[in-house]
Amino acid sequence: MNDPAFLARQRLYKAETGTLVWSEPLPSGGNAVVKLYRRRPLLDPIRRRFIPYRVEREYGLLRRLYEHGVACPEALAWSHGRSRVHGRFERLDTREVEGAVPLTDLPGGPASLELAPLFAQVRRMHAAGVAHGALYARNVLVARTPGPGPQFFLIDLAHGRAFTRDIAGSHPGDYDLLDLLLSLKRQGAIDAAVEWLAAYGLTPDAARSLLKRLERHRNERPWRHFRRIETDSRALLAALGSGASRASAATLTVPDQG
Repeated sequence: MNDPAFLARQRLYKAETGTLVWSEPLPSGGNAVVKLYRRRPLLDPIRRRFIPYRVEREYGLLRRLYEHGVACPEALAWSHGRSRVHGRFERLDTREVEGAVPLTDLPGGPASLELAPLFAQVRRMHAAGVAHGALYARNVLVARTPGPGPQFFLIDLAHGRAFTRDIAGSHPGDYDLLDLLLSLKRQGAIDAAVEWLAAYGLTPDAARSLLKRLERHRNERPWRHFRRIETDSRALLAALGSGASRASAATLTVPDQG
């Protein structure tokens, strides 16, 4: 998959056995970030019949967030096919956020910024009925703005799931908060967590209760897989219980920013 001649022509963000992420120019100006997954040929006919493509799901989640005013890359297109270089693949194109860097790559780290606006963005994502599923500091971009502070963009929703209601206070919503807090704690930026969670909408008592849960929150692979299975089950049950369609999901009420 990782053809040396192909890789040499790209501005790469990730080059792994099953995943490539690179940047390429758009005809209309600016750049697109391209995420390409290599599919397993033996499983492809089965997955294609019963399971949505990963990029199809992520495209839909990004479109929903973008339409509800949540800061995230604009989803441009998704596709799948087969090529000489990549074999069977899935591809997602999003508009690159100019000048943005991962939160973990800031010179001063996450502790150098006021993170309350980030938690306000997470609140809006949950109000839109979206669980991120991998909400770590590395999946948050920071872009400087003309305003008083930076803007935070939520990226990489490959493990995200859609619900038909606000998920604040639910298990999937709490898992997002705990994952984000744990990753920030590992970066040495956790002292103002009660104030950040106030921006999310939690009372001081509720914030302290969540931080107690953080002490025993585990994020190793088996725990991640278990929580994703639980989130998938909850999303399926919610959809079956409400009989919701894509059209009804677009009518969710999202609180105003600020």
